[in-house]
Order: sequence, then structure tokens, then C-alpha cells
Amino acid sequence: MVTGLSIGQKQAIEEMKAIADARPGAIVVHRIGPMHHDQWLPVEISVGCANTVTAPEGVPLELREYAIIHVPTLFPFVRPACEVTHDRFARSAHVTWGKWICLYLSDADWDPSDGMFGFVERLIEWFNRAAAHALDGVEEPVHPPVAGLGSRTGCVVVRADVPVAATTGWVGAALMARRYVDQAGRLDVVDWIEIPDGPPADAAALARLRSRLTETAEREQVPILLGPAIMLPQPLSFEFPNTVADLVAAVNAQGINLQRAFGLLATAVCINAEEADDNIPLPMTHLLIGAPMRGVSGQKERLIHLEAWRLNVLDSILVMAYLPILARWRSRRRAKLRKAYEVMEMWAKEAPVRWTHIYEMRPQIVTRRDQNSPAAWLRDRRVTILGCGALGARIAEHCVRAGARQVLVADRSLVSPGVLVRQPYADRDIGKYKAEVLAARLAQACPTTTVTALVGDVLETFVHAGRPETTDLLIDATANRAVSKSLERLRWSHPTGWPPLLTVGVGHRCTRGLAGLALPSASGGGADIMHRLALTAWREPRLRDMAEDFFPETGRRDLFQPEPGCSDPTFTGSDVDAGILAGQLLTWGLSLLGDAAAGRRVSPAVGCFIRLASPAHGSALEEFRWERDPVVIDDPSSGYQIRLWREALEAMQAEAQATREVFDAQPEPRYPLTETGGVLIGRIDDASRVVWVTAADGPSPDSEQATNWFRHGVRDVAANIEQHRAATGRHVHFTGMWHTHPGMAPSPSRLDDQAAQILLVPGPHAPARAVIMILGGRPPVWDKFLHEAGLPLVHACLVTRIKPLGPRPVLAPPPPGGGGKAAVHPPQ
Repeated sequence: MVTGLSIGQKQAIEEMKAIADARPGAIVVHRIGPMHHDQWLPVEISVGCANTVTAPEGVPLELREYAIIHVPTLFPFVRPACEVTHDRFARSAHVTWGKWICLYLSDADWDPSDGMFGFVERLIEWFNRAAAHALDGVEEPVHPPVAGLGSRTGCVVVRADVPVAATTGWVGAALMARRYVDQAGRLDVVDWIEIPDGPPADAAALARLRSRLTETAEREQVPILLGPAIMLPQPLSFEFPNTVADLVAAVNAQGINLQRAFGLLATAVCINAEEADDNIPLPMTHLLIGAPMRGVSGQKERLIHLEAWRLNVLDSILVMAYLPILARWRSRRRAKLRKAYEVMEMWAKEAPVRWTHIYEMRPQIVTRRDQNSPAAWLRDRRVTILGCGALGARIAEHCVRAGARQVLVADRSLVSPGVLVRQPYADRDIGKYKAEVLAARLAQACPTTTVTALVGDVLETFVHAGRPETTDLLIDATANRAVSKSLERLRWSHPTGWPPLLTVGVGHRCTRGLAGLALPSASGGGADIMHRLALTAWREPRLRDMAEDFFPETGRRDLFQPEPGCSDPTFTGSDVDAGILAGQLLTWGLSLLGDAAAGRRVSPAVGCFIRLASPAHGSALEEFRWERDPVVIDDPSSGYQIRLWREALEAMQAEAQATREVFDAQPEPRYPLTETGGVLIGRIDDASRVVWVTAADGPSPDSEQATNWFRHGVRDVAANIEQHRAATGRHVHFTGMWHTHPGMAPSPSRLDDQAAQILLVPGPHAPARAVIMILGGRPPVWDKFLHEAGLPLVHACLVTRIKPLGPRPVLAPPPPGGGGKAAVHPPQ
């Protein structure tokens, strides 16, 4: 009777007995206990295998296979272990140290709810698969071999791919970076160097080796140590050797002799000793052993599995003594050195191999956890983030962790106590520049990413310094209109070399977010997309909350100022809210970039609104896509760019078609030349120097039309303009006038220019400037435009009035029988 059992161990015994009772003869419980000193309870069982079919290459089974199940005190929350008392399974897959059967991939593979019922089923399945020669199922990952670990042996992080195929041997060295001062036991493999002829035999060879170490140290900006490496052409056993003698025998069995292995190891120990500082008289040296033991079952090709032996100080001293032995060995004076060599053999026979932890980062064998996510687009890209606040700082970290090659963070602000509520800074960072603090922290997250801080006003340090061409993605997270408008102006005035531009922002309570992605082929940048989102939000009733949050009609008055006085207004919201929106907005943009990179069709300008989950609105993302504007004109006379939206052009087209049907339908020997025109609606932005023409109205009821002549009336014009303004939250206004030159070039006549500079707009309250736009084209071009098969020729310019506005001038038609354009006459 075993005493002192835990509740879990009692449960395990009850379940084992229930299994045996349910399957008489198939499962037999032979012995329970006694308890081990570590409080694990052994339970000896046997499994009937008489009916198990053995494949030609399968593991032969006895009629009954005996096993000992070791039950921990915390069962079922800690999984049991299974041991056999013989060595018949020693070289089988998933058997460690000759007798321990590995039934689970990891602790996460163990389900406590299955208890002993699930554990025994796994054991029976292992016996069946072993007999069928199917322990590694087809397409299943091959379980890597195991190596015993020494006490406090540190770790090795392998970042560089092994430069060798699994079927060929290779002798060389790993270049190992000592990256962190406070982690003396850790080294990173950052490169490899082949040494095919064993240790460097002369001063020149040693000089070349040291030069390679120096070059790598300068590249990595950390000290570099040498780790001899041997890649074997054939697999080792499922357990790596745990004594130096066994290791030497295993290496020697595959054609690499003792002298070569120890000579290379001794050379590395000596070179590393030269690199040591006063505090580390003899730095650590690792011997890396690789064998083709990783891959997928069913495939012949295997990848290199690595283990690393870390030499302690005594091991290093003994190995260093081998260098003179090796030199004299080559001089053929073997008799005098036989005794010294026997000492080395005695040490090798007794010395243990202290295997250290290996953390694999090699792309050869490691599949990134984010490989199928939108963030995969960032891998090896250059990213620039403007703004290091609640959105920008998080986005920067996402980019670094996704494997971006270079990340530049730009901000002029200092860390203040208040921002710690939702920005990733610490109390000790108060008073420091955000960009510098963020760059220093993110540099620790991924040493392969270069993180650079740019402190100062981004308008001066980045935007006007012409840096866009040095990045693959530009992210504006400043929530600053000056930055957005400045980027817009630079983007159209210097159009070459611009990367995709992602603009992100959150609402004043951090419950809503918006973003715009402008690809290089888009008509405009972030400011352009924000203007489109504003009009869309005001026109769609379901988006009214977005319109009022991001694009209020009269400007927001309920601004949150965290400190009394003149502190910068900001939004309210928690760290959780800001983090969710930052991730969602970035993921949205990266999804589109990933689609474009994969060759899928993506509109050049895309915008979205995102709501956090709430009872009122739920959680949703709404996306809007726009093609490039059909007409974009740079006006050198004013220094503005005029962008005609497709909706406005289609309205003009419909009016021109109607004019032709009404006035020019009768057959005549001449080409129909009746003009039409109307009012342009949009926005003139002086900061970005962009004119958006978003809508076009036709002629008012009191307008007059004739051949080569058009006079716009005034009736209902002001009311129509006000309707446009009311429907868009007052984000558009009167922008100018348009008319047609059917069948002719759209060049303005002298009288057109005079009329524009005097009149500009029908009505008593004319603005100081407006766009004059003329649509025309010779008959083939104009006919295609009217039949929706092409674009017209367009002339557009921003005109400023040069005369004071008095009583409204009169446009008189040409005299009877005369041709030409209308004349401008002063009022009577």
C-alpha cells in the first residue's frame, strides 16, 4: 500500500484500474510504487501486442510490452512520463536516452482532461506505429534529437543559415556576436566561415581569419568570438553524445579525425582569449556540431540540426595545450609527444560535454509566426514613421517585430508624465525625446533591424529634406494638418521617388479610427484621401458619427486639454483603445500593400473608417476606393494643381450631351458648336496648393446659349451652391466656372480672359479668385468624349480678379451674322 499520494496520483491509479477493467488482458497493471524521492509515482503496466502487425523495417514487439508510467504529484495538470527497462527501442524515433518514450510534442500537446485514458491511448498508438515503421507520419515534422544540458550553460542564438547542404560535410567556424554585456552566457551566430583544411597553418592564414572577425565586429558593432563548427554528412543518434570521448568517436566515424577537430577548437580558444578584456580573462568558446536530422517525414532531404558544446575554463586550458602538440605532431616527432597525447585522450575520455541551449532563428528551418499575416509585407522593407505618439510608437514597434530592415522614427516632442497613460514610455524617460527613447528600445527588439531616431520638426528634418525616396513606406501618424498638407504639396510638386503613404488617425474619444493609403500612382496623398473621406462621410447617413467626429461642420469646440492653460489638445481614450486602433489601421494598410505585391488589383487611393465594438455601432470596417482623377492639371501661372474628380467630369459630359441633343440635333452642313457651361464646386486649399473640383452644375435657368457663345445666368445659383455645402458639412464651396468649346481647342480667347478676370461668378458676392475651366477638342476627340469613349482636352487655371467688383457686367452676344466670342459690356 503506497502512502502519501497526492489527489492527482490517486486519480491516476483509479483511471489506470478502470482502463485495465475495461480491457481485460489488453492492459494489465502489475505494480504501483514505491514513491520516488522526487515524489513521482511509478506504475508498471504491460500492453498486449500479440495481434500487432510488424512491417519489414518496423520495430519488433514482444507479445507483451512492459512500460513504467511515472505520475507526478500535480497530475493531471503535469503530464506523466513513460519509461521502458530495455534498450530495444534505443534508436527509434521519439525515444530519448535509450528508454524514455516521448508521446507528446510538448507540454501544450498534453490535455489534462484526457488523463490516463489519453496517455495510455498514446502509448498504444506509439507501439502500433513503431511496429508499422510509421513513428514519423508522412508530412509530419521529424522530432529533433536531444542533448543533455549542463547547469547554467547559457545559450546560443543561431541567426545565420548554415552554408552547407545536409548531405555534405563541412568544417569551419561560426562568427558569434557577444551582443549584450549583461548576458555573459549568450552568443549569437551571425555568420559562418569555412576552414576546409583544418586550423590555419601559418601567420597569413591567421591574419585573414582575424581580419574577418574584425570586419564582422564592425558590421555588428559588438565583439565577435570564434566558434569552431563541424557539419556531419550523416545523422547521429537520437541523443547527442554526452562525453568528449563519445563525441570524438562520433565525429571520427564520419571522416573527421581527432587532430583536425581539436586543432580547430584550440585555435578558436586562443583567438577568443586575445579578444578578452580584463574582466574576462578567458571568454567562452563553443564547438558547434551539426547533423542532417531535421525535416519532414516522407522526404529524403534533411536539414542540419545544431547543438553547441560550451567549454568551461578547465576544458579551454587543456584544449589550448593541444596547439603545441599539434604543431610538433606535424613535425613527425611523435615519440616525444605520445605521453602528452595520452593525457589528452584520458581527459577526453572522462570529460563531460556540456551542451548549451540552442535557439534557432535560421530562415532555413524556422517558419516565422507571422508568415501569412499582412505584416509579412514589412519584411526587409524600409519604413519611416512620422510621429511617436499613441499610434506612431506602436506602429513603429509592429514594423520592427515584423522584420523591417530599417525603421526611422521622427518626432520633436519630449516624454511628459501624462503620455505614460497610453504611450509606450517609462517614468525614467520623462524629459527625453520620444524619438530617441523609442529608437533605443526598439533596437533591442530585433538586432537585425536598424532603428534611427530623427528629432525635430518633421517639416524641416524630413519633409523638406527630400527623404521620401529613401523609404519603402511612409506613415504619417502625427495627426498634424500642417504635416499632412505639406506632404500633399511636396508630393505633387516633386512627384518622383514617392513611396506608398499611409495616413492614420483616431477620433476625439479614441473609439473610431480612419486611414488612407495612397499608392505612388494616386492623384494625391493623405490630405487628398482625407478630403474624399470627409465628403463620403457627410453624404452617407450611416457614417454621420464619423463625419461629426473627424470632420465637424464648424470645427470642434469640446477639445480635451489634459492640463489647465494652453496645453496641446488631444483625444481621450485608454491605452487599450489606442493599441487596438493602431494595430487595426496598420493591418488594414499592410493588407492592401500585400495584395498589390501579389499582383492583385488595388485602387491607387483607398480609405477606411473603423469603429471599436460598441452596442450602438458594433465593430466594423468600411472601405472606400478611388481611381486616379481623370484630369490633373498643374497651373504654372498660379502655382496650384487642379484636380478634376470623375463625378464632376461626368456631370459636365452629361450636360454637353444634352446640349447637343437639344440645340444641334437638326442636320446641318457644319459641325454643331453650341456651348454650355456651369458652376464648379470643390475646395481651394492654399496650404497644399491644390484645387479639388468635386462637382459641377449645369447652366442656370436664365443662362443663354448659342453657337460659340455662352452666358451664365444667376437664378438659383446661390441656392445650388448652398445645397452642396449643406450636404458636405460645409467642406466644399464655389470653386469656379466651366464652359465648352465643342469641336475646337479649349484655349481661352482674349475675351474669355477678360470676362474671367472681371466676372468669375454669377452673383453679387464673388470671391477674389476661381478656376476657369474649358472643355474642348477637335471633332474626333470631342465626339469620343460625348460618346463616353475618351477624355476631352481641358484647359484650367486659377484666376484672380484684377478689377473691383461693381454692378454685374453684361455679356452681350456677338452681333447678328458675326462670329467670335461674346464681348463684355459695362452695365447701362
